[in-house]
Amino acid sequence: MANTKLFEEFPPISTKEWREKIDKDLKGADLEKKLVWKTIEGFNVQPYYRLEDIDNEAITNINPNQYPYLRGNKKESNDWLIRQDFIVDNIDETNQSILDALMQGVESIALYFNKKMINSQAQFDRLMRGIHPEAVEINFFSDESSADLLSLFVNFITQQNYDKQKIRGSLNLDPLVRISTKGDCLQGSIEDAYSRIIQMIKFSNKNLPLFQIISINGNVFPNAGASITQELAYSLSIANEYLTYFSDYVDIDNLAPLIRFNMGVSSNYFMEIAKVRALRYLWSKLLEAYGIKNLDSTHLFIHTQTNTWNKTVFDSYVNMLRTTTESMSAIIGGVNSHTVIPFDAVYQKTNQFSERIAKNQQIILKEEAYLDKVVDPAGGSYYIEKLTLELIENTWDLFLSIDEKGGYYQSLKKGLIRKEIKEKAAVRNLNIATKKEILLG
Repeated sequence: MANTKLFEEFPPISTKEWREKIDKDLKGADLEKKLVWKTIEGFNVQPYYRLEDIDNEAITNINPNQYPYLRGNKKESNDWLIRQDFIVDNIDETNQSILDALMQGVESIALYFNKKMINSQAQFDRLMRGIHPEAVEINFFSDESSADLLSLFVNFITQQNYDKQKIRGSLNLDPLVRISTKGDCLQGSIEDAYSRIIQMIKFSNKNLPLFQIISINGNVFPNAGASITQELAYSLSIANEYLTYFSDYVDIDNLAPLIRFNMGVSSNYFMEIAKVRALRYLWSKLLEAYGIKNLDSTHLFIHTQTNTWNKTVFDSYVNMLRTTTESMSAIIGGVNSHTVIPFDAVYQKTNQFSERIAKNQQIILKEEAYLDKVVDPAGGSYYIEKLTLELIENTWDLFLSIDEKGGYYQSLKKGLIRKEIKEKAAVRNLNIATKKEILLG
């Protein structure tokens, strides 16, 4: 008995036996109606999965840091950057807030400029006082003055004699999402916006080689009510249009690393884990179609932030629980950086308390839950692997459908994108109203 292996005591059980046991327990009830989850993503989820459900060697035999990077492009850990976002409405106060955050564990910052707050190098230097770009990722969000900010940042780096090979961050240029949300490109046509981006790419390649210029802001879609499949497909469609246009001016191997995805993350826990994994796979396959040669250039940088769509005003502290589980999904999926939106951000200007809680949520997940230690901990879970496969297939079908209609921009101009999102949002709202989907608060 001492030499008997554990699993020899338990004979294998076939799928047929599983099903017979379930049917017996259901006492004649319909399994499809009782236990099958009919998702708004476009596919059904079974109550259990077995190895035979994911018997796809092209995917299940992939290791971490192995093309097409479904299991991530990290090899030794699952570390990610803790990011906090700042609205630049007062230069000195914002600078002090950033310095305080960096002392408390923040590793990446995003600066939002609602208006042209910075008019000179002296003002920009004041904003950056005490901040070391070699040690913290810096992301700029400004529709009006992106080119000016990039130039001021390069001047600051040069004056301080920082190593440009160590400077990481992004500029967040995304004219198609700008048109989707605001209805215009701010200055001229889409072609004018593309021309400005080309100039900034050339300038950045010369001065900040690791800086990412183009962002795909897919997080706007779930906050408008879109499904995860739609969020992925629309984001890939936007990226495809950028690749098509800019690859005429920049070699695809040099262009791909200049693009990052900013995605939302909802409380659909396991589906969100699968989403991050599916996105990396789809991005790699899309670049393969463009003839990319260097596999390292297919490493995708994914930033996520917690969604606002499902946050409550009436019981706002519940939002802390939601953003914690959402963050866990993103991190387990293997994102590169993450922002927790403070629990009170949906109804008031955030304060020191709510910002500290948001920051500490990630610190706890990293320093106490050790979610940074294991690369792709979801790998091998039949359930998550199956969800990943389903999202890949359904996203690709929707992506091809958009492509057949002329691409994202043409579909947007025809009103098709807005129509599809409104239809999906109506289904989500109806599910909540009829208690098919539970949303407390």
